[in-house]
Amino acid sequence: MYMDFGDTAFERMKIQPQIVSGGKRLGELQMIILILSIAIMLGVLAVCSKYSFKHKIESEMSSIHDKQTAEETKIISRRDLSGLPDPVVRWLESSGIINTPVPRMVLIRQTGRLRLKPEQKRWMHFRAHQVVGCISPSFSWCVETKLNPLFRIFGRDFFSDEKAALEMRLNSVFPVAKKEGCKYLHKSALQRFMMEMIWYPAFALDPRIEWEPINASKAKAILQCNSLRGEVVFEVDANGDLIKCFAERYYSSGSRPRKYCCVGAVLNTEILNDLRIPTEVEITWKLDEGNFNWFKCSVDSVTYL
Repeated sequence: MYMDFGDTAFERMKIQPQIVSGGKRLGELQMIILILSIAIMLGVLAVCSKYSFKHKIESEMSSIHDKQTAEETKIISRRDLSGLPDPVVRWLESSGIINTPVPRMVLIRQTGRLRLKPEQKRWMHFRAHQVVGCISPSFSWCVETKLNPLFRIFGRDFFSDEKAALEMRLNSVFPVAKKEGCKYLHKSALQRFMMEMIWYPAFALDPRIEWEPINASKAKAILQCNSLRGEVVFEVDANGDLIKCFAERYYSSGSRPRKYCCVGAVLNTEILNDLRIPTEVEITWKLDEGNFNWFKCSVDSVTYL
């Protein structure tokens, strides 16, 4: 009897670790399943979010296209330049727009470098494409910036119907910046549209623009777009090439936005798609603490539609 009891107790002692070990393995399996489930859910969420962001950009570009309607295509003549300030006439003649049609839309592809803050030392490379509406002033700018091998920032800068929106996402999924519905943002976007007229010079002849001469090399463009008003100064050299353009725009660094001078300096000018336009540009903010050169781009291609 003693030996039978001892044998039974001994067998129990051998079986107990197996039960504990089996329970441990079961817990590990459940944890693995949970982690895999979470990973799959996050992956699905990322794919859906990325698709939604891409679809938003495509919808905005499509909406710009749909609003660029005109009864007929106008061919620019030399007579259209009469009455403009001398610097503007030199610029438009040098650009080669005479005897070309007024575009309804412009497609621009860019590459370059940018910084997000004045204290940021490292420049980030980017590539971007932009759709511009010239009948109804508008643009949609889509940018991709590489932070490192794992992370990229995808962004959109949109302006249409006198409304602007800005959004940046990490890997197209996680929001890192978003602004919309701000009056200062709407006005700043209109002025950006006007400054980028250097890439679609035919818009300088738009009847909604009022030109004011300043001196032999400078002239101011004033555009009243319903409730928004934009003013940009263009500087042109003796040969008709643009030197720079600048405007008082709103700059925000986390606090309340303030107006600062924003300068677009032309570094190089070439002929692209039969027009002579700036192909290398850098943008600088004239801040209280000093100049913040934040954006340098090259225009890789431009298409006028």
